[in-house]
Amino acid sequence: MNEATPRPGARLRRIARDAAVSTAVAAGLFALVEVVLRVAAPQTSRTEVLSGESRAIKDPVLGHRYRPNARARHRTPEFDVEYVINTDGRGDSTPPEDDSLAVRVLVIGDSFTFGDGNAEADVWTAVMERLYARGIRGLRINVINAGVEGYDTHSEALYLEELVPKIDPDVVVLGFLANDVYTN
Repeated sequence: MNEATPRPGARLRRIARDAAVSTAVAAGLFALVEVVLRVAAPQTSRTEVLSGESRAIKDPVLGHRYRPNARARHRTPEFDVEYVINTDGRGDSTPPEDDSLAVRVLVIGDSFTFGDGNAEADVWTAVMERLYARGIRGLRINVINAGVEGYDTHSEALYLEELVPKIDPDVVVLGFLANDVYTN
């Protein structure tokens, strides 16, 4: 075999070697940037109680629930939000309207439904209620947000058993996310 003739597969091995080196360099640079960012700009999260004690209290059935009338401020680099828990222990501070013609929608879920990181007016349940208030096909709804951070479908089902007799909803919506698959 002539020395100038490359061996079969040599080109493929060079490409694989170059790809491995490039990947290792990129991963090293990514790790370096991550370490520098964590040291120079740490992602601190702080919750400060504004009235009473903490937002949550222990519950023998649910594990935890929100403390009625609690107020807290949650600060992270991404957001700075004040949470107000109503007298019923839910994150929606405005009581449902006394409108016998409105459809009562109870929404149950976890931190996404509660609205972690969002002002109350920006939570998806409040946005949904506003959209319907604009008169979508003449349907009026009252949305009751019963989302609780850290709940999975098991705790949500137990909480639902407690809430249905109190609220008497016409519709129940479950805010189910992919992480609920792993926590059940």
